[in-house]
Amino acid sequence: MDYKQIAKTKEFQNDNNCCVPVAFSIAFDVTFKKMQKEFFKLGRRRYRGTPQYIWERYLYECGKIYNKEVRRVKKYKGMTVNNFYEFYPSGVYIVGVSGHLLTIVDGVAEDWTEGRFHRVEENRIWKIGKDKEIKINRKRKLSSLFDID
Repeated sequence: MDYKQIAKTKEFQNDNNCCVPVAFSIAFDVTFKKMQKEFFKLGRRRYRGTPQYIWERYLYECGKIYNKEVRRVKKYKGMTVNNFYEFYPSGVYIVGVSGHLLTIVDGVAEDWTEGRFHRVEENRIWKIGKDKEIKINRKRKLSSLFDID
């Protein structure tokens, strides 16, 4: 699943503030309709956001349900949605920015925020997947963070 497919669904168009079910359905490769129903069972209401205490607990449970490893990874200084790929070029990540949650797949934001300048919040990055290695591109140029030549 990707964001463009989800955005075309009837369930998505009849809801609002549903970034958490969208992020989870992309990260765990589940239909939006199924994930939306799961969050309704957990207490989310239509047209309302999902409280962090609900989705953060359910994140690790989803890892067990869908047989995927879920672990928190480090945030680096100056990290935004736009330059996320410089730090973590491959893999599936659930990322928290101010008041919003999104999925980044192989460096591309699967969300309406793609291309926008949103700072990644501290302790709000989770890697989703089976692979044990998390490759970090530590040799990045400072100029790439600020678009300086």
